[in-house]
Amino acid sequence: MANANNGLQVALYPAAFTLLGALITAGIGWASAAQTAAINYRQSCVTRIDAKESLIRQKAEAFLSAQGGLVSLAAHKTHPFADVERLVDETTRAGYVLSSYLDGKLAATTQLLVLNIGTRLDSKNETSTQKDDEYHLQLKSSWSEQYRSFLKALEDERKGC
Repeated sequence: MANANNGLQVALYPAAFTLLGALITAGIGWASAAQTAAINYRQSCVTRIDAKESLIRQKAEAFLSAQGGLVSLAAHKTHPFADVERLVDETTRAGYVLSSYLDGKLAATTQLLVLNIGTRLDSKNETSTQKDDEYHLQLKSSWSEQYRSFLKALEDERKGC
């Protein structure tokens, strides 16, 4: 009988150590998988925000470029009406495309700015006043501030990943 107890103890010790080793290995595997999942989540979060920012920057570039075309045309000695119409169309299209990627106030301000540009350059509207010019400058300034705030919010969101 004593020999049987010795045999049982000899078998229990290796089994206990094997079980302990298996539990430690499983724990390390679980921790490694959890860490990998957290890293993947952070990377996908940052990638998503980067893609959104890149797309919006591209659309904003097209919108600002179209506005720049209108401004540079104003510096010309002659203003061919076809060129003005083409640039107004380009600005309007770029502005509305951009606004479709934006949320809330910035989208609304973008659309107001587009409408204001079209109204100011409408050939039938030759009664532009100083008040209209001030409103346009206010819209441009507001758009710029909101756009910078939007980019900062994306940066803060990226930091929160």
